[in-house]
This record gives sequence, C-alpha cells and structure tokens, in this order.
Amino acid sequence: MSNLRGNLSSISLTDVAQLLHVNKKTGQLKVVAGKIAGTLFVVNGDVIHAETPHSKGEMAAFEILEWDKGEFEFIAQKVQAPNSIRRSVPDLLMESARTSDSRKRLRTPFPSLKSVPWPTRQGDALLQGIKIYTEDRKIIPFVDGYRVFLDVMATTEQNEVQVLQAASILYDAGRLKLFEPEVQ
Repeated sequence: MSNLRGNLSSISLTDVAQLLHVNKKTGQLKVVAGKIAGTLFVVNGDVIHAETPHSKGEMAAFEILEWDKGEFEFIAQKVQAPNSIRRSVPDLLMESARTSDSRKRLRTPFPSLKSVPWPTRQGDALLQGIKIYTEDRKIIPFVDGYRVFLDVMATTEQNEVQVLQAASILYDAGRLKLFEPEVQ
C-alpha cells in the first residue's frame, strides 16, 4: 500500500525525509533516479538503514538524498533492516549536505572514479613533508598507479569522499597524476 509518492522535481528527498520524521512514519522510501534505485528504511520517523546498488548504510543514504531527479514512493509497512544509521534525521540531513558539497568539490580535480591515481614518488618520499591524517594513511598504499578510484574504494572499504580526500592531499602537493585508461 503506497502512502506517498511523487516526483523529485516537485519535492526534495530532504523534505520527504523531514515529513516522515515529523509524522513518525514507518516503512520504506523507495527512490528511482534514472537507471539507479535506492531505499531508505524508516522506523518511527528515523532513517535506520539505506541501500543502493553501490553502498549500504550512511553512504547509501547520502547518495540517495543527493538525487534531485526521479520518482519516490513511501510504502508504510513493518521494516526488517539492520540498524546501520544511528544519526538523528536532522543530523543525517546536515551530514548529507556536507558530504554532497565535499563530493562536488573533490570531483573538480577527479572527474572520473575510473581514473587511475598515479603517484609521482615512491616509498617514504611520497609522503615526505606532507601533513596527512591517520585515516588517509590507510588509503595511500592502495593509490598505487594500478587501481582505479573505484577499486581503491572497494579494497579499502572507504567511501568516495574519503578516498578522493586522501588523493587530493597528494594531488595538491604535486605528488599525484591521473591516468585515464582507454576504453575499447
């Protein structure tokens, strides 16, 4: 039974999530944006889980909340989903906006996740003189000139923003170039 449906050109998913939150609804918010689909799982108005073909949990919620074209349908029903999102709806929406801004900023130097990040220095020389956070250090070994960004994300289990942020540090220091593999 569908309780709410609409077009994202008429109302944003942020507004829909706030509406479900204020009214303490339980069910699935299914969203189709072109060829991709995702679902937000809502219990008593709180988004507890999200899924897309590429991700689950918070990152899936951030991805879905960024969509501005497509259709949505909220189906009121009992929800069987893991509780992978522990943020309040206002906090989730705020973090989603911040993540979206970061993704857009990072996509300027890195327009394709199918690019190969190519380090210009090897070993200790790569990071010499660069301030780099512990989280980013976990990603750097996989930025090896062989893997595309998508592979680095899959191997490290880090999201797009985290991987591109680590690459951005190297890129800004002149220690990373991009290689675009030819598709045949």
